[in-house]
Amino acid sequence: MPETRNAAGLEWLTVGNVDCRTVKDAHFKLIRQVSGIPDDFLSDTFDFGKLSSGGGKGGDVMARSSDGKYFVKQLNDGDAHSLLRDEFLSEYVSLVSGASDELFLYFCELFLFPQRMDMLLHFVT
Repeated sequence: MPETRNAAGLEWLTVGNVDCRTVKDAHFKLIRQVSGIPDDFLSDTFDFGKLSSGGGKGGDVMARSSDGKYFVKQLNDGDAHSLLRDEFLSEYVSLVSGASDELFLYFCELFLFPQRMDMLLHFVT
């Protein structure tokens, strides 16, 4: 299923060769727009087979896109609970939209991996 958009943003995002349902894209589409990130930014540049433990404090799996521009990382339950609150997301979008530092890392999409709907992944640019 190709990228499909409604008034609230993307419903589906093609990541590598996998169609993934997005989560709360109304917020993340604004970050992508301000940052000049196209909606198909991972369609040909990611391989789920490369996900492995990232060595971070949580041990969640992560991998980098083949073009080196993006990281895809599993979001643990605690972080997902905090991040998915609309109040937090609204403030986060405002903060990121005004950031001028090119080294500032931010989430630009959140999606569900269809083979494991319990695996919530996010992108960091």
